[in-house]
Amino acid sequence: MGLKQFLASLFSTPSKSEAEPAAAGNSAEQGDASQRSEHHESGSDPQALLRPLLDAQSKGTLDALRAMLAEVFEEPQFRASFDRLCSEDPRAALNLLRRYEDTLGEQPVILEHQAKLYDSTRDDEAARAVLLRLSTFSEHEAGAWERLARIAERSGDGEQARDYFERALLLNWGKAELLQACERLAPERVALPPSLTLLAHQPPAGYTLLHRLGRGAYGTVYKAVEQALDRPVAIKFLHEHLRRRPEAEQSFLSEARTLARFSHPSILAIYDIFPQHGALVMEYIPEGSLASRMENGPLAPQAALSCASAVCLALDVLHQEGIAHGDVKPENVLFRSQREVVLADFGLSDTEPTLGTAAYLPRDAHSFSAVACDIHAVGLMLQEMLSGVRVFHVTDRGAWIRSAMERFPESLQRDVSQLFDALSGGDEGKLPSSAMQAALLLSTLRSRLPADDELSTAVKLR
Repeated sequence: MGLKQFLASLFSTPSKSEAEPAAAGNSAEQGDASQRSEHHESGSDPQALLRPLLDAQSKGTLDALRAMLAEVFEEPQFRASFDRLCSEDPRAALNLLRRYEDTLGEQPVILEHQAKLYDSTRDDEAARAVLLRLSTFSEHEAGAWERLARIAERSGDGEQARDYFERALLLNWGKAELLQACERLAPERVALPPSLTLLAHQPPAGYTLLHRLGRGAYGTVYKAVEQALDRPVAIKFLHEHLRRRPEAEQSFLSEARTLARFSHPSILAIYDIFPQHGALVMEYIPEGSLASRMENGPLAPQAALSCASAVCLALDVLHQEGIAHGDVKPENVLFRSQREVVLADFGLSDTEPTLGTAAYLPRDAHSFSAVACDIHAVGLMLQEMLSGVRVFHVTDRGAWIRSAMERFPESLQRDVSQLFDALSGGDEGKLPSSAMQAALLLSTLRSRLPADDELSTAVKLR
């Protein structure tokens, strides 16, 4: 049985008429019914079904299962079976979803179906909690806020509904339904364009919010002004639903305190923390992220190598203190100026592996050290910068690597191939022993390239 069919079988639930053996009939028919009944019992516990497979396979199997979730939910046979279960026994359907989540972790497609089930049974509190979790996934954020708004409006909380509608409007500016809802609930308030709308958070005393810079899995970041010093800052607010989880809030505080120990030009500076607001005040980085630069196409080889080398130098500062970044990706590489790289938004780890962003982890990340995972992620970012294609959009990995390698003169392509294999080939034994060694390898290759007038970043080993 293929993985996709296996996943679908976890939720295949026979109807009551199918599950009950016929009162009369031959023994073969009764045997078939008995087998169906046994399948139903085991199928009601996907965690038990998955465990032998997961125990026997590498982490790559778990990643494959996760990647197939959305596809499985679109299978007609699966949809019919699961929809029937939702209709006949919503509680059983919710239990299956929870067990699936226990095995594969928090996945948007599971949250979507949980929210629909809670909404259909008018369990507004449970639906609200699930939708808040769903809102942390950027591709589902706007829809989650809109659904939260409609639940709040249905329960008579107009002020909360307006707030949620505004958050959805920020992500879908100009959507007529959202504008009408905002005007209906609070006609005296003027709906502002996204660049001027503050919406969701109240700043700590002494700060004025200007506009939102971005939103991630753990928090929302705003540009603000520190009034006393009249200087721009960035303020990160932990998501509301995470503030209710002691372990998440503690991790947030730990990140702030750890970063505050460092005074290094390539590590984001921390100015203050306000636990009562779930807010972290940080240095404002004006030139955007590596992810935003890559939206304009691939970087020149000189620039890509320079940026990767600078990231490795910053990582080495952390690693020397026994700390791994834990979430190295283009969104977390910022530019203080055209030529200065800054690491931000740490998924901090005391050199034990953390989840990070799955696309940037080695296939068998559980067997890699956290330091090795950081270096591996830099290798993938380098290939992204050179090819112009993000790793999570890659369908043919060999072609992706070749397109990055072909950006170099033919005389260097063999060395480039060896560098790619060392940094991101998936073999920890081939990885550079430290981020500093990786920076040296990158800088050495860069020194063999002709000067590039379009160089957007520069770094000198010091």
